[in-house]
Amino acid sequence: MNVFETIQRNRRIVIIAAAAVYLITAVALGAGLISGSIEVFRAVGLAIAATLPATLALMSLDQRPSLLTVAWMAAVVSAFVVITASPIWVVVALAWGFASRNRPRPAPDARWMTVARPLMALAVVVPIFVMFVHADPVCTVTYRDGRTESVDPATRGMATGWQFGSSFGSTTGMSSGTSVGSDTESEQCSSDTVVWWEAVASVLASAAVLGVASRWPTSDQLAREADPVGV
Repeated sequence: MNVFETIQRNRRIVIIAAAAVYLITAVALGAGLISGSIEVFRAVGLAIAATLPATLALMSLDQRPSLLTVAWMAAVVSAFVVITASPIWVVVALAWGFASRNRPRPAPDARWMTVARPLMALAVVVPIFVMFVHADPVCTVTYRDGRTESVDPATRGMATGWQFGSSFGSTTGMSSGTSVGSDTESEQCSSDTVVWWEAVASVLASAAVLGVASRWPTSDQLAREADPVGV
């Protein structure tokens, strides 16, 4: 396989893996919206945040090959954060890692990237955490005649408020049960919903990550830094 063929193969690997992430995310969020298991605001925020590693991988094709390392690192981080999608992220990370290691020539590098790349990889999960820092529980009662009514979550033992640390894991569950009332068919409580300002904050956090990535130096810029006199 010559140099051109190797480059083309690596580009295909990056694009196909990124496309798979976008497709799976779209299908999962679409199914959630149709079933009503997720809110529109949550879907919007997750659509951008969950695909950040794929976006970084595609950005690496724009003369930023060293950014591909950030992408596969971010996929590994996502595998630990989004446990249900871990197998997908592991496969994607391996694909991007293969493309990164099997370049015709090593990607231009800089000493500061040793620290910057892991930090960027960790930053991709910040937009997801932002959506769940504040607990916004919602409880809905469904009556036998089809009517629905929201009830105060506090009466069901759920309180709003800022959540930190280990509380992240306890703010996203769903619970439901049958109410005792004669005209009530069921009651459903969500321990946390995503409201508009949380979605906006998440989108802004994602934009910040992509903003930093857009300023990532290209191969030509790194080459000039390594050889400022152009020798």
